[in-house]
Amino acid sequence: MPMSERASGDRGPALLTAEDLREISSDDAHRYELDAGRLVIREAAGHRHGRVTAELYAPFVGYARVAPAGEVVRSRLVFS
Repeated sequence: MPMSERASGDRGPALLTAEDLREISSDDAHRYELDAGRLVIREAAGHRHGRVTAELYAPFVGYARVAPAGEVVRSRLVFS
């Protein structure tokens, strides 16, 4: 049932589903997440965050290339 048709009643706002999250329009300035059915809006990571992440990530990649210790991967869950 779409968010617009769901009644919240006296128990506070209605909880959202993954389907509801897909219906929310997104932009590059914010990230939208669900936490136990509640919508959480965060500022999207910016340039500084990307630089810090790269600085932390690079040594692990270098080590994984020379040591038989496995591999290093990054992931990001995106709804499309």
